[in-house]
Amino acid sequence: MEEMAKHPWLMKRGDRYYLRVRVPADLSDTYKGQEIKRALRTSDRREADRLIRIESAKLEREFEEKRRGLIKNDQPIENVRAYVLEDIAHDWFREGLEKNAASESDEFILTPEDLAERVLTLNQDISHYKDALARRDPTFWMQSARKLLKRHQIDPETDKSTFFRFCLLLGQGRLESAQRSLQSLSDGIVERNADNPFARIGLRQDLGAVQPTNNGVQSSSTTIGRLIELFKADPKREGNSAKGKLGHEVIFRALEELYGADAPVSSIDREKCREMLNLFEQLPVNGTKRFPGMGIRELAAIKNERRISKGTLKGHMSYLSAIFAFAVREHMIDRNPASSLYSMPNGTRIKRLPFSSDQLQRVFSHSPFDVPLPLGNQNPSQLRNAQRYWAPLVCLWSGMRSNECLQLGVSDVHQVDGIFVFNVGPDEKRVDLKFKSRAAVRIVPVHSKLIEIGFLEFVKLQMDRGHSLLFPDADIDKQGYRSDKFGKWFSRHLTSVGAKTSQTAFHSFRHNFRDALRDADVSRDRVLALGGWTRGGGAEEGYGSGLSAKELAKEIEKITYPGLDLSHLVPD
Repeated sequence: MEEMAKHPWLMKRGDRYYLRVRVPADLSDTYKGQEIKRALRTSDRREADRLIRIESAKLEREFEEKRRGLIKNDQPIENVRAYVLEDIAHDWFREGLEKNAASESDEFILTPEDLAERVLTLNQDISHYKDALARRDPTFWMQSARKLLKRHQIDPETDKSTFFRFCLLLGQGRLESAQRSLQSLSDGIVERNADNPFARIGLRQDLGAVQPTNNGVQSSSTTIGRLIELFKADPKREGNSAKGKLGHEVIFRALEELYGADAPVSSIDREKCREMLNLFEQLPVNGTKRFPGMGIRELAAIKNERRISKGTLKGHMSYLSAIFAFAVREHMIDRNPASSLYSMPNGTRIKRLPFSSDQLQRVFSHSPFDVPLPLGNQNPSQLRNAQRYWAPLVCLWSGMRSNECLQLGVSDVHQVDGIFVFNVGPDEKRVDLKFKSRAAVRIVPVHSKLIEIGFLEFVKLQMDRGHSLLFPDADIDKQGYRSDKFGKWFSRHLTSVGAKTSQTAFHSFRHNFRDALRDADVSRDRVLALGGWTRGGGAEEGYGSGLSAKELAKEIEKITYPGLDLSHLVPD
């Protein structure tokens, strides 16, 4: 075994490099054995030099975490190293970005009036934050800072000076988040995995303590293939949806095909990212499925084919930016060359509109809505594809997203305090459930109109027949979603009844629901709670509305749709 002199923890065994270090005496009871040994998974010395700095810094942070866990009382803030405080602030900042990304995604489309109000509010916030930071006034962020530090068992009151500087870190994060939200409203791209905002300002140095050994380390030798390998192995990707992972695979393929797996990550500059954008713009819809074996340049060169949508293009560029943001975070490069490269054309942000009264009446006046769904003990085949009847009605009166509705279990419709509700939330017995965000987990009271047209009888019928799912016939696609094939059926239904337009689709029911709540003067907090829209604010904000089923039922009963007559669907 050969010991390398450059870093005391770097060891080589055979042709592979490892991290090896003795467990600190004060932490001996928290580890099995007297040594820690971790594989760096490389035989390249330069790569090992880079990785040992990253892994040793992570291990030092791990030691700090364990030491804090051994302290019965909160640790004085002045005893906490500066980079630990920065890590806490950065995690808080990143979580806030992820929440903002969910609230500003395509699931929450702003009307022109909402957009103007949002822009005005963000500009005011940015102005206030800049003024407070210029005056080094921590007042805005003190409450959030106290909650955050207490969560990490740090006493903020023992050193006011350090606490105030930590508040300013949060202030810089809030300013950065507001600026990115403002930019996303015009660009259409929300940076979920953006690089650390605190690395670009003087506040970190202002904390005045020892910095971690891997700060600022950059390796020009890391290859695209190695970046992809590390990105795939990143624990933070475990929560990504199947669609998200598939989207990243498209970018992996493009990077390796265009520039080669052995190309250094640092060789991918903004011009190359712009080249990728230009190629993506020319890709045909479902090109890899329809033209298997073709490369990205060949696909882009195909003539007379419908090109991918602006939304799909936005997704590709967001995934590309996320990969390079990871490279920045891992100190492979200094800047993200794909950050905010693509701007959505004017007018493409508002994609979906609510259905008009005439469209709603057309939707619910033709088969399968021309007669009530049979609820007796008839042939089971009469209830096949019951989701085509109930899902549009349920989503109109509950505001649920299509996949939220289609994945409901029979037990998800039950009583809380005497109120029938939909439980839109996780079930430990099911691994197939998918939710857009943590804010999407909620209860929604069953509207009396659904009860009037026989929905509870349908639930009981499915239960009596031994079904665990409310809609067992809803097809699931390769990514685990039930909404895709159903959405295509509903699109055909809209066309057949003369209700199809370029700006309306199944998701328009959700916009109808939102508008109905607004017309009924339901407060914003209760609108967000009923619809599962993400709230604004910092990452320390808790999840859940705190509203009772009775309070929510009172609000949802205010919903009406003038001009829509469903009396023909009421069972005899």
